[in-house]
Amino acid sequence: MQAMTEREELRKLKGLVQVDDAYLGGELSGGKPGRGSENKQAMLIAVEIGTDNDHPIHMIAEPLPGFTNEAVAD
Repeated sequence: MQAMTEREELRKLKGLVQVDDAYLGGELSGGKPGRGSENKQAMLIAVEIGTDNDHPIHMIAEPLPGFTNEAVAD
């Protein structure tokens, strides 16, 4: 995992980039469902779209402590 992190650290997305939020994680028995669940990790996903606007070229996924203005700005 560390090798992948170091290799991708220098990659910069260019051109058309789409950004969205996501939560990664499964169901937790007896836990809170949906957004805000203690079993889910907030992620910010950025995808570079090809010049034909048809398919993704590169993607970056960053874990966040939560979807606050400060966390997203960092």
